[in-house]
Amino acid sequence: MYQWKNGSKYFGEWENGTMHGEGTYIFGIGKGEGDRYVGEYRNGIRSGKGIYTWSNGERYVGDFKNDVPEGQGTYKFLDGRIYTGEWKNGNKEGRGTYTYPNGSKFTGEWKNDRRNGQGTFTWKNGDKYVGNWKDGKKEGLGIYIFSSGSRYTGEWKEGMRNGQGSFTWFSGEKYVGKWRDGVSNGHGIFSWTGNEKYEGEWKDGKMDGYGIINFSDGINYEGEWKDGTRHGEGTFTSSDGRKWVGEFKNDRIWNITSFDSSGKVIEKWFHGIKQ
Repeated sequence: MYQWKNGSKYFGEWENGTMHGEGTYIFGIGKGEGDRYVGEYRNGIRSGKGIYTWSNGERYVGDFKNDVPEGQGTYKFLDGRIYTGEWKNGNKEGRGTYTYPNGSKFTGEWKNDRRNGQGTFTWKNGDKYVGNWKDGKKEGLGIYIFSSGSRYTGEWKEGMRNGQGSFTWFSGEKYVGKWRDGVSNGHGIFSWTGNEKYEGEWKDGKMDGYGIINFSDGINYEGEWKDGTRHGEGTFTSSDGRKWVGEFKNDRIWNITSFDSSGKVIEKWFHGIKQ
């Protein structure tokens, strides 16, 4: 056993005056105080198989190189989190599995201690994401499957739905189009289960801009929308061919002329009042 002035102790093998081979090092006063390493040394540095236990109870078991984890290893955090996989220069890098105390789990690629590359994250409630990651966030192409059966397939950025993608609800409804910051934004198509469909512009998850909605009974509206309601210039056509043409406001007839199927004027509205 050798003891330094700060109280650090080493029990084990030596070669040419340096720690070399199997040994145990207990840290004294200063950096790493109370920590303990049990394992292999090479020319005075941790290299090979070993176990490093921190003073707070956290522990790494696995390969070391140049005094830090490198290769295969398992790190157990004090709060119950566990990472098992590849390491490089003391960071999680390569393939590995990170398990949370609540049962959530990530299995996939790591770089610089963060989720980077392809991987699968499964949440405790049964939700699952399979796809690409960047700096710990969902980025690029990926599929998010909800425990309810709903799913999103498409592009991600900064952990949110961004770009082109499709969302299918467990009820059968479906949106295909552009997304921004997690909600539909831009051009997209929403299909209801009864063969009803809206195609047009969206803003913050609502129909907004120019769009066409077709109902299963033959009714349709083509024109402007705002906050999910007919608002602006548009044409509403009934199943029997009658049309209401003009300005709609907050889903109400506002400045409108109605025509029968032959094109004859039937009625007019001004500021929502029939003339």
